[in-house]
Amino acid sequence: MFDTAHRRLKGLKNYRRIHDGDWSPDMTSHVVLAACQETEHAKEHERENGCNGIFTQALIEALKSDRLKAGSTYRDLIDTLRIPPSTAQVPVVAGRHMNERLWYKSFQYSELGLF
Repeated sequence: MFDTAHRRLKGLKNYRRIHDGDWSPDMTSHVVLAACQETEHAKEHERENGCNGIFTQALIEALKSDRLKAGSTYRDLIDTLRIPPSTAQVPVVAGRHMNERLWYKSFQYSELGLF
């Protein structure tokens, strides 16, 4: 995958390879929510209808709950996740905007009826 990207992008003026020692991701324009830290593995649990990622399930439950308020941030979202300690999986939030609000209207996310 990285080799294909390198072949396609190497001609761009500011292109830098991920494998170069001085490369680092640009964290100024986005927020990353990750299921676990780089030394851990994201876990799944089996259900009647198949497997679900523990992080994804916890994320959906948090968004549907009343634990998040109008001023909640991405960091608050990660902090409200209920992931069993037995999974040895610690979610991560990163990026310049991780302390910014998730949304800017005064409603509960669950009121959107998406879940």
